[in-house]
Amino acid sequence: AVEKTGRRASIATFYCKFD
Repeated sequence: AVEKTGRRASIATFYCKFD
């Protein structure tokens, strides 16, 4: 679960599920 977009919490959670 690598949060690439720390600024966008919603996008980070979205990527977290895919990564």
